[in-house]
Amino acid sequence: MKLSRRGFSLFSLRDIEYFNKKEKFELVNCPLKGKYCKRQLPEINQSYSESEQYRKNKEYRNSIDALKNAYSTTTELKEDSCSRCVNFFRSSITESLEDIHGELHKMSTGLFRTKRFESSYFMLGDLLKELKMKN
Repeated sequence: MKLSRRGFSLFSLRDIEYFNKKEKFELVNCPLKGKYCKRQLPEINQSYSESEQYRKNKEYRNSIDALKNAYSTTTELKEDSCSRCVNFFRSSITESLEDIHGELHKMSTGLFRTKRFESSYFMLGDLLKELKMKN
């Protein structure tokens, strides 16, 4: 859908989504004012954002890889004062992975299943087991 005026395109719906986009994780009440996560937090948000875009386009393998990258970035935050945030980041990322796993399960089983997403479904199942064993 395009908004136009006198035949000129002003913006597309995709442009509007881009300008209204908020970061997934924001520092609200950090006692250290983000001293230790200045590099990691933007990287985590970027990976999460990429994952959401891939997920919308049904590029599940890329979406999973982006979330895996975000999760591995959380391991760089080793300060004791950051442990609550790290746990929150990891649980949110794991929850997103579980949501994708549920979507893939619906598409990989049942009467109208497709084998196209089957390998991503099994790969993600193994990744989730691995992440649960780490925690």
